[in-house]
Order: sequence, then C-alpha cells, then structure tokens
Amino acid sequence: MAQILTLLFHLFLIYTLQIQDPVSPVDLTFTCSSSSSSYNLTATCRTDDVSISISLRCDYLTCNQEEAERRSVTKSGSSLHIYKLRESVVCSHSNQVSKVESKVKIETHCTELAKKRNITIINITRIILAALLVVVFILTVVIRKCKRKTKPEEMMYEFPE
Repeated sequence: MAQILTLLFHLFLIYTLQIQDPVSPVDLTFTCSSSSSSYNLTATCRTDDVSISISLRCDYLTCNQEEAERRSVTKSGSSLHIYKLRESVVCSHSNQVSKVESKVKIETHCTELAKKRNITIINITRIILAALLVVVFILTVVIRKCKRKTKPEEMMYEFPE
C-alpha cells in the first residue's frame, strides 16, 4: 500500500521548470550638472526593460555616492545592480545562468565641467591677487606722502647782514 501511495504521489507531483536565457547587455550612461563648488554626476544603468540610477557629488579630487547602491529585479527575474567601487561606477546584470557587467571610471566624465570650474577658480585667484597688489601700492603711496608732510621743515639759516 505504501508503494502505491508513493507512486501516486510521484505521478501527481508537479515540477516547475524555469528556463532562463542569458541576460541582456547593460548600457551605463552619465549625466553631469554643475553647482557652485562641485558638480553632480548621475550614473544610469539600463537593460532592455529596466533602468536604475545613482547620484554622486564630486569636488576637485573625489566623488562621493549620495545615496545607497541600487538594485532592481527585471521582468524576466534577473537582477540589475549599480554602485560606486573606488573610482568607478559598476553596473551588473545577472541571473542564475549568466552575468554581464560594465565598469567605467568616473574621472572620464564631467571633465569639461571640472576644467571650467578649475579655470574659474584660477581666474578668481588672479583677480584677488591683482586687487591686493593695487591696495598695497596705494597704501605705500599714501604712507610715503604722510611721512613727507610730517617731516620737520628744513631749518632756515639766517645770514648775518
């Protein structure tokens, strides 16, 4: 009797078979925007049916991730993941069958904004230095004139008659 129940159980047991294709390639793009002392970099990771983004705030030397890394599950059940790793942004698309990854250095993006900001800083520094030189020159002239006015007048010699 036990064997018959086991046989019936196996006959009615439903197996779920899931077939997965390899994941599609990822497209990692960047958008730059400038603020007063830094610039913002938005990295977007796209597949056929999903896109996710992270934001980075960059100054002259470093970029910091403003929010946590992002993960998403696509319609096909694959996983999409974007995050900052050292000086790069990584976009990873994976399932149980395959994995596709794109890794791009951050420094290659927003270079025009960074250059413009650096040129602006250099120009402001030059203007401040020129203004300081003018002020020093004017103070020097004023101090010299004041010293001449306060100098005792030359003594007048009287000649005998």
